[in-house]
Amino acid sequence: MTKVDFLIVGQGLAGCLLSWELKRRGSSIRMIGINRPGTASRVSSGVINPITGRRYVKGWRFEELKKVYTEFYSLLESHYNRTFSNTRDMLVILNGPGDENSWLLRQHDEAYFNYCHNVKGTVSDLYRMDENAINGLIPGITQIDIPAVVDCVIHEMKEGGVLHEEEFYYEKLYFKSHGEFIYDEKIVATKGIVFCEGFGVINNPYFNWIPHALLKGERLLFEATSRENKILNASYAVVPMKNYFWLGSNYDKQDSEPVITDMERKNQLDFAKEAFRTEINVLDHDVGIRLASRDRRPILGSHPANPEMYILNGFGTKGASMVPYCVRHLSDHLTKGHNILPEADVKRFVKNFYRPL
Repeated sequence: MTKVDFLIVGQGLAGCLLSWELKRRGSSIRMIGINRPGTASRVSSGVINPITGRRYVKGWRFEELKKVYTEFYSLLESHYNRTFSNTRDMLVILNGPGDENSWLLRQHDEAYFNYCHNVKGTVSDLYRMDENAINGLIPGITQIDIPAVVDCVIHEMKEGGVLHEEEFYYEKLYFKSHGEFIYDEKIVATKGIVFCEGFGVINNPYFNWIPHALLKGERLLFEATSRENKILNASYAVVPMKNYFWLGSNYDKQDSEPVITDMERKNQLDFAKEAFRTEINVLDHDVGIRLASRDRRPILGSHPANPEMYILNGFGTKGASMVPYCVRHLSDHLTKGHNILPEADVKRFVKNFYRPL
């Protein structure tokens, strides 16, 4: 049997970055997982929007997250000699007096001075915009090529014999004395196992009690005869990529099946035709399922009955910004014994939701 420090389940962004970070710190690891339909990392736009929601509120601990994700993605770029990040301005469509008032309030808040600006008139050669309307502008939005990051880490882990591309079976996991786990009579994890399964956690017998919402989002990739550098934030988001556009960002709480739907494809095509001044050529339509916690905070930490069993999950629509921060935080706990941040600790749900088997 192979003996390692940590066994990591999942090969999405969280599983990949945690594996990379622990390996960088000198821990021995094994990864297990497959690229299943609905994996959010594979269809993500990678846009890190600091101001979200109907009231245009800055995201949870955003300034802290920004410092960490900037450093983390920079380390990845140096390690792989690749460019994963770029910056673009974002146009925010303000629909009526309510939106405009909310935006104006943020502009008078010192904490938002660097984020909430106004633009008027036609500021795009591609997007159809009301010449008389006042809309929002967020300069310097960070955009990460999440699929490329995941592909690079997976390739490295494959080459190093670290990744086992196979389905994980919970019934093959056994707890051994002194905090060790044995999986499939092949791998011994001496310091713990970390579940980074995204929406797959709903089938996890150890953590399926966590209150959550499954956010299903579909996205369209298409080519256009004209180019545009700005991101459009409207009823759908439009994100310029290298040679095509990404359209999506809405989510459905009622349907959590990882399959595309004809109605959503039609809605996205109708929006593209209305929002663009040019012909489009559809390249692909796909779906991603994101897991969000009830309080919209990430979920990390150890199982209430088994402290060597961990979870890293619950990023919702903010994985690109939250995952590096939470990976760094959990890695500090696993390798240095640092405390888990209470507002992100899975134990905040134990009293009301956990029932011992």
